Amino acid sequence: MGATIAAIIAGVLKVVGIIADYLSRQQLIDAGKAEAKADATQKKDDANAQALQAREAVRGDLARNTGRVLDDDGFRRD
Repeated sequence: MGATIAAIIAGVLKVVGIIADYLSRQQLIDAGKAEAKADATQKKDDANAQALQAREAVRGDLARNTGRVLDDDGFRRD
């Protein structure tokens, strides 16, 4: 009888250990996903900032040189 109770307790502890290991792994996976999302968001924000800088540079150049024709970029549009 005592061996049976010990076996049941050992089995329960093993199951609890497996569940704790699973939850730990899930937490690590979720943390990795969150970090990947944060990195992607930062890259997107950096790209947006660079695009805004380029747009403002063109606007400033056009404001300073209102009579100038846009530079020829080599692509025909006709």
